[in-house]
Amino acid sequence: MNMSRTKAVLQNKYWKERTYSFCSIKNGFDFILNSTDNTITVYTSKVKVGDAIAVVGLIDGEYDFHIVGKTLYTPLKAQTGVSNCNLKLITFGNHDSMLMRTERFPQNSLNRYQISRPITNMSYVWVSVNGVPLKSNVEYDVMDDGVTVRLTDDVITKSGDEIVIRSMSDLNLASKVLGYKIFTDMLGRTHYKRLSKENTTRLTMPLSHTDTEINVENARLLTPPNSSKNLPGVVNINGERIEFLEITGNKLKKLRRGTFGTSPAFYLDVNTKVIDQGVDQTLPYVERINKQILYTTASVNTYVLDQKIKFITTYDPAILNQTTQVTLTGFLGSWYLNDNVLYFNETTTNSLDQLKNAIDAGKTIYASADGLLENTKVILFYDDYNGYTAVTINKPTITDTWYTNTPLQITFTYLEGSATPDQISAELEKINTDNKNAVNQISVFYGGHTLSKVGNYYHDLDVSYDSPIINLVGSTSTAQILPTIASVGDAYIIEENNQVWIYTASLESSAINGFVYKGLNYIEPQFTVNTLDNSITLNVKDGVQDNIELVIMQKNYGPNEEWVNTGTSILESTTEIAKFLQSKPAELPDAFYYGNTRDGELITENGEALLDITGSPLKGK
Repeated sequence: MNMSRTKAVLQNKYWKERTYSFCSIKNGFDFILNSTDNTITVYTSKVKVGDAIAVVGLIDGEYDFHIVGKTLYTPLKAQTGVSNCNLKLITFGNHDSMLMRTERFPQNSLNRYQISRPITNMSYVWVSVNGVPLKSNVEYDVMDDGVTVRLTDDVITKSGDEIVIRSMSDLNLASKVLGYKIFTDMLGRTHYKRLSKENTTRLTMPLSHTDTEINVENARLLTPPNSSKNLPGVVNINGERIEFLEITGNKLKKLRRGTFGTSPAFYLDVNTKVIDQGVDQTLPYVERINKQILYTTASVNTYVLDQKIKFITTYDPAILNQTTQVTLTGFLGSWYLNDNVLYFNETTTNSLDQLKNAIDAGKTIYASADGLLENTKVILFYDDYNGYTAVTINKPTITDTWYTNTPLQITFTYLEGSATPDQISAELEKINTDNKNAVNQISVFYGGHTLSKVGNYYHDLDVSYDSPIINLVGSTSTAQILPTIASVGDAYIIEENNQVWIYTASLESSAINGFVYKGLNYIEPQFTVNTLDNSITLNVKDGVQDNIELVIMQKNYGPNEEWVNTGTSILESTTEIAKFLQSKPAELPDAFYYGNTRDGELITENGEALLDITGSPLKGK
């Protein structure tokens, strides 16, 4: 039979652009469709006598459309009776190389399903249960190993359900799974280890927490120990770091179990992964630690740091250097507010003189004070209340109510150069952000105790048994100036005592504007950072004591130890670290994600379930 003129009868009008004979053949080049008699004629040497040709019809098939040139056609059944509707067209560039794949799974009680290749982007995985599509990042997500799709607790499945997972992956990256482990041990040291599939083996005998030998499938895959130098080999099994000093055949001996603060599992079954974590898996990355040791002085809270401890900042010093600030303080009875005019008496004449000189020199001035509305006019006085000068508030913090028995501070900033008030305000906001971020760049130890860099809360049971769920809005200096308008659950920290007042629309006699104190208290961070003068301020319980060791530590790395090239993923970067990871793709520790057989039950080598003291099967993670 001459296959170059072979005809095949088609049962449907709509046909796919390509047919396949273990290779792709193209319409118009390798074959021609005759729609009159529904036949195709193959003109190509790609197919031989006896080859099987698959022709896929599209009606009631995978697609209900076909494309000719730049025109898309839908079947009549999709067109009849439909008008004025939106047609959503999703196109995929380089479709074949994107490796679209559909995988089907029976339901399991863990609602976790391992697909056959990694997914690096949630936008390229779709999940359905019994044909009903789920919402990405809401009803399912992809776990850290890149291949485990996890359904959330909102998705109720039962035995017999079918879970279908469709995914796409780039051809060049589909086979690459790079993995590394960052481990901080019980001594505070940080280790960076590659997770290499090539250097991963499995248990051939169960491992219990009392075992002194480990039987593996292939010990040659592991970094060997050097007993003469007392340098052990290291493996990670289900999160436990195990050192060994001897290999006999495929048996690891002279073990040190649960090292560096890890702990052994009670029982691990055959085929549990054994991941090499020896010196050969150490990343070419070295953390450098800058360390400063000070000794405190009683009641002194602020300490300047060495220049070797530097913080990442975003503000522009050149703009801030163009400003001078003067802060005026009005105490009880020294000021009042009337018709958006603040009458303010300041007893520090030097500050007033400094401010007046700046005004007389024609310098741009703006002022800020909590509680003043924008464009509030400020009139300043001497002690004898003779009118002195007036300044308009340009950049205030707005709140609702102020009381004349509350101390007030106004900060006046006048400009020495060409910077505008808006530029100055933007730089001051950057400083606030920089200071907040800087606490995460150092660790501070006071008398050996690690100081907290974030605020915390505690509940006073003597006030009430429990407190409502809150929506923290901000803070006020006193409870008396809590806002008059709020939503139920809004909360403010009262700065004078760190109590948290919550809006419940309460009419109790102790309530203020509907806010009540229910026993919730805020604990401030134990230190803060000022990036302007490179200092830290301590906030420790009972105040700073004399001659206490204060240790400041900062981790950094050298310029040649970048993990990735700018704008490039680690899969494609050419840095030393990236190349080290790429040289041996990962075997991720999925023992953390999957149970054993029998719905997670732990079983012995004889296939019998391990039981607890109640007779119920023990289950793994």
